[in-house]
Amino acid sequence: MRGQKLFVRPTGAEDAGRLAAFYRREEASPSGALDSEGLIGFLVGDPVAHLAFRAEGDEVEIVHIWTAKALRRMRIARIMVGELAELARKVGARRLVIRRSALHDEPFLRLGFVESRAGMLERDLERNDR
Repeated sequence: MRGQKLFVRPTGAEDAGRLAAFYRREEASPSGALDSEGLIGFLVGDPVAHLAFRAEGDEVEIVHIWTAKALRRMRIARIMVGELAELARKVGARRLVIRRSALHDEPFLRLGFVESRAGMLERDLERNDR
């Protein structure tokens, strides 16, 4: 990935086949995430990350995030969440939220999320940090 730029854009109907192939290649299940709004990340034209989200009122909930196994720990998820935060700010959202899970709390805490209401992690978008 060094020297390559991650290209992130909203998913569209034309991405259904790409995302299905991506999850098959990763031997992963999108857990219904293909039915949500999303962002897709590409390196050299190949999908390497997917983030599904749902917007309600002044918050945007991350429903699902997946980074290619071979490219983990390279800040791709950080970039994807940063792109979602920028998009959320543009549409007037005040916070990002994600349901708590022992499997993924630590990375989200490093991204500025904090424990909030029962079962959720939250990131305040009104602060200017990324």
